[in-house]
Amino acid sequence: MRIRLTEKTIEELVVAICGAGASLREKHTLRQALYSVVMLAKIEQKSDQQRKSKPVDSITAAQYSRRRTKAILQQIAERAQGKQLGLAFDQIERSESE
Repeated sequence: MRIRLTEKTIEELVVAICGAGASLREKHTLRQALYSVVMLAKIEQKSDQQRKSKPVDSITAAQYSRRRTKAILQQIAERAQGKQLGLAFDQIERSESE
C-alpha cells in the first residue's frame, strides 16, 4: 500500500517529537493534532484560492457586504410589515363581524 507524503511526514514528526519512550496514547494524540493542522492548512489554502479567483469588481468587499446587509434588512422589514398588516386586518374583520 502506498503511503502518502503527508502521512510519512507526520509519522516522522511523531517519532522525532515523542521519541521511543512515549506511550501509544501520546503518539496518537500528537498524530491526530498534526492531522488537524494539515486539514486546517488545506482549508485555508482552498479558501485563499477561492477568494483570489473571484473577479475584481468596481466595488470593494466592504461595500458589497453593506449592500447585501441592507438588502437583507429590507426583505425582513417587508416581510414583517406584511405580517403586521395581515394581523391588523384580521383583527378589524373580527371586530366588525361581532
